[in-house]
Amino acid sequence: MFVLGIKGVPYITQFTENRENWHIILEGLDLRQSPEFPNHAEMMADGRKILLPTILPVPEQQVFGWQNEFRMIMDAMSNPVPANYLRAELGIAGIFRYLLDWNHALPHSSPAAQLKDMIDSDLHFEKSLRELSEACNYSPDHLRLLFFKQYQLTPYEYRAKKRIDAAMKLIAETDMLLKEIAWHLGFRNEAAFSASFKKLTGASPQKTMLRLRKTF
Repeated sequence: MFVLGIKGVPYITQFTENRENWHIILEGLDLRQSPEFPNHAEMMADGRKILLPTILPVPEQQVFGWQNEFRMIMDAMSNPVPANYLRAELGIAGIFRYLLDWNHALPHSSPAAQLKDMIDSDLHFEKSLRELSEACNYSPDHLRLLFFKQYQLTPYEYRAKKRIDAAMKLIAETDMLLKEIAWHLGFRNEAAFSASFKKLTGASPQKTMLRLRKTF
């Protein structure tokens, strides 16, 4: 995924041993968190405001290409002669083009698709469905009907499934304690997490952890 970090705005995530992290630090950009749209940033360019996503998934088939692009940017900046500096700038511009191309399609998305995208981008489940719905300029009740018509799930059901899918991944791929997973996924406490997990999977997170982390 791409994460567009904003100075002064914390971002917390869980990294596994198999994860690569590439960082580019840019100075001089007029970039700030959007007060209207969650998980979006506002960038000023020539006096005009541009809305950019701060978290954007990368399709699996594009991962290798982006890894190669980041390596080329890094190699260029290791010897910043004019030609290499231009190459690095063009590579960074390509990243912003990717963000802009994705965001350009957003206004043409259906309200339900916009809500789905916001749910997908809220990796730590910090926002309520009401907040996300209102950010789409729709009432939660009306957007619930639109969402169900398009996806055959309510926003609550979709979000709950994503939450448990994320929990399963953390249980299987990390050594986090259950209370840490509960906090990481926005549950108010471990008991609430356990109840939701068992309701959707039929098994307690404790038993699931023993099964997935069992060593022979």
